[in-house]
Amino acid sequence: MRAAEGMEQARTSGREVEFPRLVFLVNPEAQDGHAAARLRGLLSRAPAWTRRSRLAVVTTLSGAERAMRGLAPDEIPVAAGGDATVNFVARAVRAADRADRPMAILPLGVGNVIAHALGVADLRRALAAIADGRSLQIDALVTTHPEAPLALASVSCGFEGQIISGASRGRGLARVGGVLAALPGALRKHTGVRLEADGVVLAEPSEPVFNVGVYNLPCVAWGTVVHPDADPADGLADVVVHRRRRTFTSALRHGVATAAPPRSSVRTARAARIRLASRSPIQIDLEGSASPGEIEIRVEPAALRIITGRRRCVAASGA
Repeated sequence: MRAAEGMEQARTSGREVEFPRLVFLVNPEAQDGHAAARLRGLLSRAPAWTRRSRLAVVTTLSGAERAMRGLAPDEIPVAAGGDATVNFVARAVRAADRADRPMAILPLGVGNVIAHALGVADLRRALAAIADGRSLQIDALVTTHPEAPLALASVSCGFEGQIISGASRGRGLARVGGVLAALPGALRKHTGVRLEADGVVLAEPSEPVFNVGVYNLPCVAWGTVVHPDADPADGLADVVVHRRRRTFTSALRHGVATAAPPRSSVRTARAARIRLASRSPIQIDLEGSASPGEIEIRVEPAALRIITGRRRCVAASGA
């Protein structure tokens, strides 16, 4: 089914529903600059949704905050884009003191990690979920990093940090070139990383590691479930240190359980407060890259309410 048809035929429990009033917030830089045009195209082919919605193009956090404060009481903000746009809108929602009211996601990105976790990873499911109106209160990873104060999916360094840093260097082919240029360094072990989870040290700067991460969701890009214990509604983050490349690649195929006893090559914990120091780039939500440094990460329970699909890979607590 085409996306526009999905917009016209969104149903809940097999019956037609009245469409909610929506404000689609889109960053013109999202999807290499194509997200706004794609959204306008979708809306132009879906009159029923267009009558109940409006589009707000936001380029700065302050602009997104103003858009949030200008919402009518019955309007639902929709992050139209990828994970970076969802992160951007979530920050604006919190800054505007709207975290107790639901926001929604229209997945127009590539990996769509957050949308996959919440069961809204394709346009048809996302629109059906908006019409249905079910929501879940999820935790957030609140950090002290000035460039990246909030994460909904993950914060990590090592392999993931290097790859995302490379991907952030441009658009289109330049993005691919950045990833290829970063790959040799990303595949090496990294030193200069220190990780502490609720007072327990899991990595020291002198110790070579492949990847170090703090995860709030069970899946990564394209819905691959890697951290099956992760539940964004339990007040804890899953913390994983991969000392070797083979354990990291194995986790991508089979997952890694933080509830199980850690092995010598994989160290795990579930924690509410984490300290991370890195000499290499730190990635946020598998979309953005922040500069190296030392940060504190605090899990804030029930930090946001987000509309979810009926089939999702997170627990239903808080729905």
